[in-house]
Amino acid sequence: MRNNAKVRDLQGRLNNLVGENRSLLAETVEAGTEMSTEQWNTYNAKDEEITRLDEQLQAVQAHYDREDRLAEPADDAEPPVITPGQPDPELVSRAYDKALVPKPDRNERTELTAEERAVLQTDDLAGGGYNVVPEQFMRQLLQKIDDTTYIRGLSTTQTVTQAVSLGVPTLETKESDADWQGEVASTSRSQTWVLGKRELYPRLSAKLVRSSRNYIRNAATPVAEFVRAEFARLFGETEENAFLTGSGAGRPLGVFTASASGISTGRDVSTGNTTTTIGADNLIEVAYSLKEGYFNRATWIGHRDWVKRVRLLKDGNGDYLWQAGIAGNRPNAIIDRPYRMSEFAPNTFTTGLYVAILGDFSYYWIATALSMELQVLNELYAASNEVGWIGRMEVDAMPIFEEAFARSALA
Repeated sequence: MRNNAKVRDLQGRLNNLVGENRSLLAETVEAGTEMSTEQWNTYNAKDEEITRLDEQLQAVQAHYDREDRLAEPADDAEPPVITPGQPDPELVSRAYDKALVPKPDRNERTELTAEERAVLQTDDLAGGGYNVVPEQFMRQLLQKIDDTTYIRGLSTTQTVTQAVSLGVPTLETKESDADWQGEVASTSRSQTWVLGKRELYPRLSAKLVRSSRNYIRNAATPVAEFVRAEFARLFGETEENAFLTGSGAGRPLGVFTASASGISTGRDVSTGNTTTTIGADNLIEVAYSLKEGYFNRATWIGHRDWVKRVRLLKDGNGDYLWQAGIAGNRPNAIIDRPYRMSEFAPNTFTTGLYVAILGDFSYYWIATALSMELQVLNELYAASNEVGWIGRMEVDAMPIFEEAFARSALA
């Protein structure tokens, strides 16, 4: 890996902070005493710095790993598989890269050969037209989206390559148990077991990225990487918002949206909360409304305002519950389960509204269609000396089994 000095520096700082917090826990919590307010503030500050450095280290390592991979000679690589009647993948990739990066001089077009234009265009538009994104670019984009936002990483993801929709088998009504019977007795048919199917239809989302021609001419980062990174951020934020609060109408169905097609109000838990505040009792009620199999794989998701309120919960003596009562010696867990913060989670604390969810997100399914398109806008922003790219991607998502989730709602 290149630039080992940078990685070693981050690792050293991270290890030092982790060791310092570990020593503080050993001196206090594990020794049977409570942290003072000053110790707790010190621990929290270092914990936040650990999280920041850990994310930075992962990003740096991923960057250098990618550089090393791209720098490896391709002499020994297996030749690409060319399906009869399909274009050569190398030709598609070469043509795509040429169309993606216009020449610095706006009056000088990027010239594509007739063969290159044929493998890219689905329309006969000037300046590149609608360019079908190569699968390699698409895979890297989805990987970046996974890194940028975390719902995809927790969920079950499926790729729809040819069908219009993805059918998800569901168990709408289940039998209580099997019947005990004699060896030669007839087996009775289940009267209650009902199988169903839910459909995921990838929905269209689109984003526009603009860059100055000066950047294109002088950028140290390849323009394709810049476009991919920006699309990952833009599409990632759009998706995460929909995965959490989407209505399901022309977009994914979010986990914070009450719906008979996803998670109904039957999975809402308000016991222990007031109309404006959350209570420690509610966290326990939510946690143990999940069966053990779901609970052991579950993750809390809430806005940072909700996490702050949880951390501010106190007992009758004015002592914080976070360490002693809610998470024991695991400050990054709530009722023994990890939590994640999202800016797109609800954070209005008033009567009947949702404030958090605990669930096994493997039962949240995401269907992505590999039909992403990229339109290069060479002339539209010529007056401002810029180039634009419009990306379009199709995705749908929904909870497929509500029993795996429980939402915390105010009373």
